[in-house]
Amino acid sequence: MRANRIWAYLAAAALLPASTSLAAAQSLEAQYHALPAEVRHYVEDVRKSCVELEPQSKPDDILQGIDSIELGGASALFVDAENLCKSRMAGANCNNRGCDLKIWKRSGPQSWRKVFDKNLFRKFISVTDEGQFKFMVVTIYAGDPHCHPKPGKFYTSGQGCDAMVHYRKDRFDWQVIH
Repeated sequence: MRANRIWAYLAAAALLPASTSLAAAQSLEAQYHALPAEVRHYVEDVRKSCVELEPQSKPDDILQGIDSIELGGASALFVDAENLCKSRMAGANCNNRGCDLKIWKRSGPQSWRKVFDKNLFRKFISVTDEGQFKFMVVTIYAGDPHCHPKPGKFYTSGQGCDAMVHYRKDRFDWQVIH
């Protein structure tokens, strides 16, 4: 999902001499440290949990699981816990109902606001070639309010519903798919 320009940069860096790859790695490090502190702290906490369960679970690069896109005309950061480590690990970056997806949107020159925080079992995120968010199709736990649970019904962790999620007028609109 990462904007095509980032992937192109990374792909080109892999084809350059080792000294240039070192410069690219340092650039990734600089990009990571330029992220909002709240985002970095969340990423580090998730990765720490993964390493505690599996010492070999460090990501391939420091920006793995973090994507920069445009959301409603502003810069946004999608942080997908499932991709912050080497794999999906219940008890670390995920649970038996899914993995967290958190989205921070730029709200000022030096400020960011978390606008999305959901545990998703499955997800498909559509982004234009220019990096603009279009929509998501997600599966969430059936007991989540966005699933419109039936009153008095008990849901197990294995049950869920699918929804199409758009971003309109500074909010996410959920439409359950029946």
